[in-house]
Amino acid sequence: MAKDYTKYNVEGIDGEFNKARLVQAIVKHYVENNAMLWETILVTFPLELQGKKGVISKKSEVEKERDFYVDAPMKLQDGTEIVTCRQWGKHNLVHFIERAKTLGYEISVVGGEAEAKEYTLNFTTEQINTIGKAWQFYDIEQVLAEVLGVETYQIPSLEIEPYLEELVEDRTFGGVETELSNGAIARAIHKVYGNLCYLSQYDQEGKGDKTSIEYSNLWADLLRELEAKATTDDDYWSIGESSLEKLTPFEDKDEMEAFVHSAYNKAIDLDDDISSLTVMANRLSSEYYTNNELLEKAGKKALSLAETFQDYASICFNDNEESLFYGEIFDQALDKVIELKEQAEEDELENLILLLADDEDYHDKIKQIDPNWVNEY
Repeated sequence: MAKDYTKYNVEGIDGEFNKARLVQAIVKHYVENNAMLWETILVTFPLELQGKKGVISKKSEVEKERDFYVDAPMKLQDGTEIVTCRQWGKHNLVHFIERAKTLGYEISVVGGEAEAKEYTLNFTTEQINTIGKAWQFYDIEQVLAEVLGVETYQIPSLEIEPYLEELVEDRTFGGVETELSNGAIARAIHKVYGNLCYLSQYDQEGKGDKTSIEYSNLWADLLRELEAKATTDDDYWSIGESSLEKLTPFEDKDEMEAFVHSAYNKAIDLDDDISSLTVMANRLSSEYYTNNELLEKAGKKALSLAETFQDYASICFNDNEESLFYGEIFDQALDKVIELKEQAEEDELENLILLLADDEDYHDKIKQIDPNWVNEY
């Protein structure tokens, strides 16, 4: 399996074209050589040839600029500016080519048909639909496992790696548009390149032909590109998670730390959910990466958002029963827990007391929560 690098020639049109550019070139040539109105071009190039995005769109009606070549509009005879779709794969390009041939265009593959087949996997309609609906990468892994005849944990990272650039650039996999968020894509990148770095570092089977450093730099390049597209706290938390393993992106580890510091900093700024802040902050105090400055910032942000007993209790101990915040942040949260204890359910108080009991310094605080508490240890 590898990324499809197939190029196409069209008789009478100069150049070699990838899938999306092939569509653009033919539509442009047809518009320039025929009197076309919006209504008539929809008959010539039916929208359904592409799928849900359509072969073309009015430039003024494009919702996602990344889906269309908005920088290269074509003007119809009625003045309408149209743009062609960028989202093409083997599964839908075949329909466009069939239509173009009925219009008189002769299309050939550069290097011959055998070369084109070498670079692609054949997905069934059902598998294409699964990829198109995928919102977590595991959905795509299940399809790959089915196609390759293996379990999901047996899919070689080298089989997935060529598709990662496409995922980052167009959010597509094998030309099929997915519902994956930037965060989900980041985690897929970490998984694949983290494994390839490990295999190469320790000369294991499946390592490919690159060194661990080369994989590390490819990893970094994709993360830089993805970081430029990030918009949500989960995007930035996920990008920063590259810091969690021993082998990480970037050959220069100072550069890596600066990169993840920036990502985590933006995640904290955007994150307005206390539960998320208190759990995700464990990325800031892990085996291979610690950043006390950002940990304190996350704690203060959580304190600023907290209103209820449950909010403050989660700052003391998050949903995983981890205590990530120390000193002043923990003490302030615990004082508010005591102040708001009437809001708590009995089992919430019992669990909090159980967690606090491990530290003798907080036994007096426990007494303020439950005056009848007795240390049984």
